[in-house]
Amino acid sequence: MFASFRYNLVSMPFQQTPPGRGARTSRMRRKSSSDAVRARFLTIGQTARIVGVSSSTLRLWESVGLMSPARNSWKYRLYNAEMLEVLKRIKHLGDVKRLNVPGIKQELGNGH
Repeated sequence: MFASFRYNLVSMPFQQTPPGRGARTSRMRRKSSSDAVRARFLTIGQTARIVGVSSSTLRLWESVGLMSPARNSWKYRLYNAEMLEVLKRIKHLGDVKRLNVPGIKQELGNGH
């Protein structure tokens, strides 16, 4: 009985609405336009994965004054490509050159 039930689910044809019709297409259209706006900024989680640190590390770097991300109307931290380069530099200075926070601040102040 279970096998026939499973077969019936698999063999049922998938109904698809034609392109340009239905709510699904309009939702997809809205999503793609908002993705274009969001493509300029990354969330803290996305940024942390790219840089190779945790979200809490990014918050710590902000609290000690190493960088200051943009914020949206909901106060979420947003990072752009320029900020990513600064964050990668901060990580390099801490991990490879073994600088502490004052050393990193001094190095960033002297230019990238």
